[in-house]
Amino acid sequence: MTLTVAEFCRFNLKSRVKLLEKDGVFLVSRKVYDKFIVKLYKLYKFLVEVIIHSYNREIIKIEPVMNNEIIELYNYF
Repeated sequence: MTLTVAEFCRFNLKSRVKLLEKDGVFLVSRKVYDKFIVKLYKLYKFLVEVIIHSYNREIIKIEPVMNNEIIELYNYF
């Protein structure tokens, strides 16, 4: 199975989590202001960021990376 970014964006949060668990490849994570953990995944042919609240580990948002400058924040590539 493969999806485009537009198709991925149509899914709700719960479905996005399931897709990442099934087909996502974890790459790297970073902390933001000690308040959030942001994880970067490769999903099919695009990158996805998962934003998690540091305190309760709740997933706040899962979005595809639309701006390649964001990748520079990870010091990974």
